[in-house]
Amino acid sequence: MPEDYEKPNRIDSLEQKLYSPHADLTAKARKPLREKEYEVAENWAETPRENLRDTSLGTDESKKNWFMRFAIVAFLFFIAALGFVGWKFFMDDGIDAKNVDILVNAPLTVGAGETFAFDVLMQNKNAMKMETVDIEVEFPDGTRSAQNISETYKYVREDAGNIEVGQIAKKTYDALLFGEEGEKKEITVRLNYRVEGSNALFEKEKKFEVVLKSTPVRLTITNIKEVTSGQPLSFSVELVSNSTQTLENVIVQATYPFGFVMKRSSLPSKDDKKTWVIPKLEPKEVVTFTIEGTLDGQNNEERFFSFVVGLENKETERPEVIFTTTGATIGLERPFLELNLAINRNNSDIIVLDPDTVHETQISFKNNSEFPLRNAVLELLMSGSALDKNSIQSPEGFYQSINNTIRWDNTTSNNFNSIATGASGSVSFNFAGLGIGAKYLAVNPELKMSARVEANRNPESKVPENIEDTVVKTIRFNTQTRVDTSSEYYSSTFPNTGSIPPKAEQKTTYTAVVEVSNTSNKVSDGMVSMLIPNYVTYSGLFAPSSENVTYDAKTRMLYWNLGTINEKTGYEGVAKRRIAFQVSILPSLSQAGSVPDLVNNINFSGSDTFTGKEITQSARIISTDTSDAKGFYDAQVSR
Repeated sequence: MPEDYEKPNRIDSLEQKLYSPHADLTAKARKPLREKEYEVAENWAETPRENLRDTSLGTDESKKNWFMRFAIVAFLFFIAALGFVGWKFFMDDGIDAKNVDILVNAPLTVGAGETFAFDVLMQNKNAMKMETVDIEVEFPDGTRSAQNISETYKYVREDAGNIEVGQIAKKTYDALLFGEEGEKKEITVRLNYRVEGSNALFEKEKKFEVVLKSTPVRLTITNIKEVTSGQPLSFSVELVSNSTQTLENVIVQATYPFGFVMKRSSLPSKDDKKTWVIPKLEPKEVVTFTIEGTLDGQNNEERFFSFVVGLENKETERPEVIFTTTGATIGLERPFLELNLAINRNNSDIIVLDPDTVHETQISFKNNSEFPLRNAVLELLMSGSALDKNSIQSPEGFYQSINNTIRWDNTTSNNFNSIATGASGSVSFNFAGLGIGAKYLAVNPELKMSARVEANRNPESKVPENIEDTVVKTIRFNTQTRVDTSSEYYSSTFPNTGSIPPKAEQKTTYTAVVEVSNTSNKVSDGMVSMLIPNYVTYSGLFAPSSENVTYDAKTRMLYWNLGTINEKTGYEGVAKRRIAFQVSILPSLSQAGSVPDLVNNINFSGSDTFTGKEITQSARIISTDTSDAKGFYDAQVSR
């Protein structure tokens, strides 16, 4: 064999033996198998579940956990790469809003209503040019344009162009700031810009504050500190302009407490009686007006009045900008000697009465002090042309007709010698007003009653002092209207036909007449309504033709609309308001011997413009009993 021949392996050796003629093919004996013994438990014990090995097919947990760790690492790598790119773009290239400075050159304080001017400086510290720069300035509520004070100045925006690297741009703004003294006003400056090669919009914002060191209008309220319930109360309101600008539509608005009734003010108010508007208030101008009213309440109560001044919102009619708010506290005290006056048990401040009627008046008093009151005197003064002096009846007091006063004291009644603590008393008298029977009629008749009581309080070891109380009432008298009715035949406005007396089943025409007179006060919406019976026919004729007369055939109602009826109509040489209209009657046999109605249900209505009272009254029916009859039986229907 060659030297490099390799020794055959076991497979080759086995193959040579198999095909060799000398191979020993005798079967070899098999080795016996060794029997293995197993230990088998006689009883099955319960194996804990946690010790059992899970032999089910499934995902290898170790492989699964490895995959999740790989995914998390990949995600974190992605975020880190993205952050690196952003950092390279913004920081490495020098583009960041932090590299833009906004400086504001402005005063720390400003007077409200004065021009507030400030500069805005913008510096570009970026590595690239700032392009299409927009600057926005947002002003607080109440700001007005420095060029036009009536123009609201809330927001301004303008184009600042481009700002080169390292360049400083400047913008100047001015405005009028309004508000209360000491109020802080915040102003916001905002920049929006882009850089070359990027669509990103960058923004930089700066806020700064300015304090209002004064109010544009100073409001002062002057009033008394204490008042008795129901007594007159007045406020003095003073406005002083501190503004360098002319202020338009300055509004003053009051908030009243419960129990206050506003009576009048020297400056006309709006319909709510608590709002006043000054169209123009010049610099340093002073406006003063008074408010008068009454305040009702319990003893030892306090009531708060609030006043606000500002610029009016035309739509809401309320302050749009508030300059200042102030208030006043009024204490309610009961008088030591309390007085009350009532007419027909009515103690209102203004009492409406009918003239020609006797009215009962009662004056009561009470000692609210802690000491007895001595030598009390009660005096009543009546003023006005509407008093009927002859009607005064005062059993306990003395009436002096020359000055229309009634006096009660210890000479007229022992009750006035001393009034014990907590004690009360009263006096009474009767009066009437002048009515139709007066020689001359007063226009808008009014009577004022002023009662005043005083007494001596003499506390121990103290100096004697007089205490008093006063009450005032206003009496207004209603006008007196009168409606007269009649029928005519011979002396009529219209020619009448038919027999007199009227005959059954024959037609006779008549003229109906209605006259209205009025005494002292003007009457509005005067109206006379009348019913035409179904056996009477309205001809449609009336005079004078200038009067407003209408007829409703369905309801058979005839209406005379008088409108306004002037005072003294029908008196002192002034003619009555008169209407005449023609009707015809066709009597029935069943009416023989009777005096039939031509017009009935005659009613007048109107409104007294002075007292505000509605006036209603009925009038006498109109029948065939004419005012110009020639015989006693001319009114009765004959057969």
